[in-house]
Amino acid sequence: MFERYYFQLFLLGNYAHFLQDSWPIILWIRQNAAGLGDRFGLLDTDMHRQFVQWFDPDFAAIITWIPIDKVNCMSGVLVAPQYKFHQNNGRTCGDVWLISNPAFIRTIAIEMERIRPQSTNPIGDDCIIFYSRRSSHTFHGRVIPYEHENLMIEIIRDTMISFGRKEKLIIYNGEDVNGKMMTYEEQFRLFRRAKVVIGPHGSGLANILWIAPLSSPLIGCSNARAVLEIIGDDVTTEIGGITGSWSRSYFNNMGTVPWVNYYQLFLAHNSTEKALFVDLDHFAYAVNEIFRLQKARY
Repeated sequence: MFERYYFQLFLLGNYAHFLQDSWPIILWIRQNAAGLGDRFGLLDTDMHRQFVQWFDPDFAAIITWIPIDKVNCMSGVLVAPQYKFHQNNGRTCGDVWLISNPAFIRTIAIEMERIRPQSTNPIGDDCIIFYSRRSSHTFHGRVIPYEHENLMIEIIRDTMISFGRKEKLIIYNGEDVNGKMMTYEEQFRLFRRAKVVIGPHGSGLANILWIAPLSSPLIGCSNARAVLEIIGDDVTTEIGGITGSWSRSYFNNMGTVPWVNYYQLFLAHNSTEKALFVDLDHFAYAVNEIFRLQKARY
């Protein structure tokens, strides 16, 4: 018997990276370490504590919350994952950006159904979500200019009309109507209802995990949800320092997102780290194809 401690070492306190990179491993440890008790340590940030308390209050109650601004002494064997880094076309990349283990990702959805079965039932009408990074809580740039984003939203609306789609189009930026960050429960319930999610690479897209768990009877070829992620290619990554290249897409981050039909659209090459653009004709074609294929399935 020895003490086990897990440290979230990558982008401390970042919701998306915690959800996709750390939480699956934490759940695996919780399931496989008999009598874990208070021998599990997690760095104490508001994001970590609030998320765990929301997802699994019983687990949050037995975690040893470790202050990040103090020296911490621990006895026994210390277990902490280490990310490996390698060179890819002259850029330093971490293994954290390789394809995630689908079984680990699947564990999150299954555990959500087990721990909070009532929360997994969609409440409200189905919706189509456009993820906007225009928010006071966006700190990494990669924002689509207002006028350009409005044109993209109009394309979605027009395409919905042409296909007779009755869902509500929701512009999601992580904030509620008062400009405050949505709670994890609010984000969960919103994305639970989504039939289509469209948006640029960013933390908000981590919520595609909640669209439908693999164990749900909602899943099937006749009821396929869809995600269109707008992401940088090798050219835009080089010219603009834009993160979110293929190796960091949510296709990789979410273990091939097998519970949805996943699509990808590359940014236009005039994009920069601060301002993102798409070819509007290409965008319109992609949205049209998603709705056309869904129409054939529903």
